[in-house]
Parts: sequence; C-alpha cells; structure tokens
Amino acid sequence: MKNYNTDVVLINLNGPLHMTSNYLHALLKREGILVKTIHFREYEPRSEPPTNNELEILSNLIKEINPKIINISVNSMNYFDAKDITEKIRGELGIPFIWGGPHTLVMPEESIKIADFICRGEGDVYFPELIKKFIAGEDCSKVPNIWIKRGLEVIKNEFGPLVKDLDMLPFPDYSDVDKYYLIDSRISTKYEIPSRKYVYQLMTSRGCPFRCSYCMNSLIFNLFHNKFLRKRGVNSVIEELVQVKKMHPKLKTIYFWDDVFVMDLPWLKEFAKVYKEKINIPFFCYCHPMFVKDETIKILKWMGVKMIFIGIESGSPRVRREIYDRHETNDKIIEAATIINKHKIKVHYDIITSKFDTLKDFDVALHLLLNLPKPFHINHNNLAYYPGFKITNLALQEKIISKQEVAGYSRKIRTQYATKNEFENNPELAYYYLIGRKFIPNQFIFWLYSHESHLKHKSLFGHIPSLFESFDNNLHALNLMFKLLSYGEFKFVFFELKKRFFK
Repeated sequence: MKNYNTDVVLINLNGPLHMTSNYLHALLKREGILVKTIHFREYEPRSEPPTNNELEILSNLIKEINPKIINISVNSMNYFDAKDITEKIRGELGIPFIWGGPHTLVMPEESIKIADFICRGEGDVYFPELIKKFIAGEDCSKVPNIWIKRGLEVIKNEFGPLVKDLDMLPFPDYSDVDKYYLIDSRISTKYEIPSRKYVYQLMTSRGCPFRCSYCMNSLIFNLFHNKFLRKRGVNSVIEELVQVKKMHPKLKTIYFWDDVFVMDLPWLKEFAKVYKEKINIPFFCYCHPMFVKDETIKILKWMGVKMIFIGIESGSPRVRREIYDRHETNDKIIEAATIINKHKIKVHYDIITSKFDTLKDFDVALHLLLNLPKPFHINHNNLAYYPGFKITNLALQEKIISKQEVAGYSRKIRTQYATKNEFENNPELAYYYLIGRKFIPNQFIFWLYSHESHLKHKSLFGHIPSLFESFDNNLHALNLMFKLLSYGEFKFVFFELKKRFFK
C-alpha cells in the first residue's frame, strides 16, 4: 500500500490572498483533513499561461508532498491552465483531481471530461464529505453536488441544500502554515509580500439581490430559486475582524467584497456601532446606485469608509435595461454620485464596454459621465462572455460574438482587461481615461469629443488609455512604497525597487 504524506493538496490559481482558497483550507483543516495549499503564481489580470518550467516545478513539488487527491478551483478564464495542470500531474503521478469553482457549475460536462470528480455549487458541506469518504476508501457515489467519473460512466448527484447559517463556517486561513508559494518559479513556505499584515479581505454575505445578465449571480439565482442570498450575523463578522486585529495589529485597511455591502440597512446600522467601537479601521466596499441613500452613506462615512466602488456598467439606459438587465435610471446614478460626493468619499465607477454598444450609446454614456461630480475614477473593462450566462447566449444567438470569444473555449481569452490593440481600434475608449480627473476640465473633454478628435487623431487616442493606466499604476506603486517605508518594510521595498529597475 502506498504511503501518503497528506490527504489533499489545494492548488490555487488566483493569488495567495484569494479568499476562497484560504477558506477551503480552513474548512478542511477544521474537519480533521490533512491539507496543504499551493498558491501557484501571483494573480495578474493580463498574465501569460504557466511556462513548462513552472509546471515542472509544480509537478515536482506535488510529488514531494505526495497527496491522495488534488483540488483546483476553476473559473472559465483559467480553465486551460487547470486543464494543463491536471493532465500533466495526473499523467505523471497518477493522482486523481477534483475540480470546483464557477466553471464546474456552468460547464459540468466539459469539466468532468478532464477531472475525476467535480463539486458543483457550494462545497461547504459536500466537499469535505467527499474528501473524507475518499481518503477512508468509502463509497463516494451518493454525495450531493458531486459528479464522479468511473471509466465511461459519470455519476451525477443532484444539488444538496445550501448552508443557511453562514456563521457556522470557519474564517479563512491566511497563515503560512501548510502553505507553499510557487511564485516567479521559486518555492517558498512564507508569503514574502507584506500586504496581508496591513490589508484584510472578507465577505459578510453571499449572493446579490440583482440579476444582471453578465453576472454569475443571475445564473445562481435561477439554479437555486432565490435561496442563494444570505447574510452573516454581526457578531460573526466582528469576531473575525477582532481575531485579525490581534494577529495583525498594524492592520490599515479592510476590504468588504460583498456584491452590495449596504443592501440590508438594519444590519448595517447594528454592524456600524460595533465596528466603530471594536474595529475602527478604514475600509472599502461595493455599493449599487439603487442602494445609495443619504442615510446609508452617512453611516459608511461615520464608520470610516475609505473608498466606494459603484457599478454603473454602462452610461446608456438602453444597454443597461435591454442588454444588462439593470433598471436604474441615469437620474438615479447622478443622484447616487451626488450623495457620495457630498460626503467627500473617494469613488470608483465600473464601466464595461461590449459589441452591443452603438455610437449613440457611447454618446449618451459620455454625457452621463460628464454630469457626475468630480473627482472619480473609471474602472474600464471589456464585457466578459462566460459560458452559460444569459448575455453570452444572447450574443451568440445574435452573432455578435463567436464561440471562440467565450471564456473557456479559446486559450486567448484570459482576461476582460482591454488590450492595446483594442484601444487602437476603438479610440473613443480614451475618454473613459480622461473623465473624472480634477486636472482635466470637462469642457475640454467635451470639445475633443464634439470635434471628433478621437477619429481625426486615432493613433494618439489609441495610446491614451495605456499612458493613463501606466501613470495610475506607477502612482499607486509609488504611494504603496512610501506607505510600506512608513510601516518599516525597508527590506521588501529595497528588493521591489531592485526588481523593477535592475532586472
């Protein structure tokens, strides 16, 4: 009988600070399962696929760890990375793989062709159950949410009930215990980037009250019949943050990654009092224009909100209503922006562009953005077409895109960040990088647009987004370096500067 060093290895493809992988580690650990996590590369939105050398190092590390089973959380953007890793390591070492994550939910038939098991939907109960049965050599064939491949046969179990009480779940484990970091082709057992001492990420809820056509929540809403939206108790969230403060006394910023942090006003009021008393750390959160009220933003300001992200997605009411299934008006967006500006809170607006947009839509969108109070920042992305999503089905049906433009169908689709080539082919996108900045007058932007400067000077306008992205990124990096120096992180800053300027 083969001797194993551990029960399961989790391979995380989304960066060491990814909440889900660190949560799964804590979940399995609580169940008494011997678990190791390999954080495979830093998360980079425009990253290239893993090199053969990186895959070889990963394979050798797993051979050394010698687990009984391996898990990867797969989204459609990293599907081919997961496929390559699975096929290489299983082929060389004969270790079975279980896939989880969004891709197994939307593309289960394709996923089970590669993996030996897939976990569809939430794995809070059924993922540990499968692992325990598997390592004990027991029958796994009836575990809810789990599909199993046995030769040519696939056993497909139905969804089990969702966890109703989120407070029963463990907090993510961001420690270095039983963790490996394979970054820049080097293996370390300690995460060398100091950010986790100063920044913490968490969620106080699961799900979203909206059903935007481009979002996973719309698909989940239909699958689970409106039972997916759940909120943690105030005490649970505070307990997590109190523990983190004890572990990292220099904590500076908290990121609440809820889809809509302020959706439950009575909960927010209760939470705000305890947060101010026991935590009192600046934070970031997401809001939705429909939930921005003066009372709500006053509470956030009093709590210490540092920055708010608002999803506008399109400044065109037609695109929002007919394509994105969003029903807020432009007047409501302006009202929300005015309230946030009144309370002097930094704000970022998410904008996505797609082939559904017409020139008229862009014209309407530009006029909306020019009417929002400054300063603000635009986070511009391309629309991501994920398999099985309502908007993807519509785009395919209307022949707006081909299947090769859907994530998980082509190795070229790895990110929704716009490329330099797209900027050059769509020079009007440059306006998204000019708007909202204090030092660029709106009258000047409108003059450029009304004189069709983006058409007359395509080459220049094609370079503007990259220039401003570079400017913003370098400014952010410089600001971060100064902050880290003020925190005493001299060694890290020295090596980062050396890496940047003396490659």
